[in-house]
Amino acid sequence: MLVQCAKNGKKAVLVDTEGGLSIERVKQIAGDDFEKLAENIIVLEPTTFKEQNEALQKIETSLKKGVDNIDLVVLDSAVALYRLKDGGQTEINRELGKQMGLLSRLARKYDIAVIITNHIYSLFDEEDVIEPVGGTILKYWSKIIVELEKNDNGDRFAVLKKHKSCQEGAKVKFKIINRGLK
Repeated sequence: MLVQCAKNGKKAVLVDTEGGLSIERVKQIAGDDFEKLAENIIVLEPTTFKEQNEALQKIETSLKKGVDNIDLVVLDSAVALYRLKDGGQTEINRELGKQMGLLSRLARKYDIAVIITNHIYSLFDEEDVIEPVGGTILKYWSKIIVELEKNDNGDRFAVLKKHKSCQEGAKVKFKIINRGLK
């Protein structure tokens, strides 16, 4: 998504909370255009939940000033640093809710795409039930939810779990290839 946005001449911002960005993978997807496209990809790497909040505020400031031609913001992962934060659960949830509200406002006000990745967990008493870390906060703020699945054969699927105008449960098979997804 970062590379495709950059190919369209727009800026893409990745807030990488886990240090998971592989420059080699970006180079592989971008091909010969890497140097040119890299100029349109901004990477922020917060190491605390507070820094994650500051990174999101920095994006808001850039959009307000109109200094960057930002068309995409990716928060990967919304809850990695949230899970490490000290303090009461109510306060931490309030902070996460504020961050999600900020991203929602930016998406609407500046007509940009905002993508959030999240960790999940299975309930102990119901193994088939998968819940997002952060619970209802992320479910509430997310307008579209796509769950990625991998079956026993190694096939990967993107399943639509929430959408205001499309049928939930729609599923598409995909493969990860050298140049991205197929």
